[in-house]
Amino acid sequence: MNQIYDIQEIAFDDWGAEQLRQKLEDDGIEMSRFGQNFKSMSPACEDMMRTVLEGRLAHGGNPVLRWNFDNVVVRMDESGNIRPDKKRAVERIDGAVAALMSLRRAILQEKKKKTGGSVVIDWANNTITRDGVTKPIPTN
Repeated sequence: MNQIYDIQEIAFDDWGAEQLRQKLEDDGIEMSRFGQNFKSMSPACEDMMRTVLEGRLAHGGNPVLRWNFDNVVVRMDESGNIRPDKKRAVERIDGAVAALMSLRRAILQEKKKKTGGSVVIDWANNTITRDGVTKPIPTN
């Protein structure tokens, strides 16, 4: 898969992912643990809110992603941290959670590079543009 797509890393939740994580790491893909707790998800939610409010999220009206985001119910802890709550969601939110995780990891990677570059995910055209280079998002 890494020979076909320019995969920088894959963020994953530990729950039930050990076999897949090992296989992808064996294939040379960098894997990054991403908990579904307040510590990990609150910054991701804040990143997404900022991206949306700044008009920088290009999702092209993707119906599944829109449906997933419509289903998100947010839980807040006593410190004001937030995260999606799958138990309180009426229907599926997996795509929204994956978008939160991928946006957070992309932002952290850009900060790590300190290049001042940008990442734009265009769900309508299934592309990702990083520092002016556009590539297809894997669809399977």
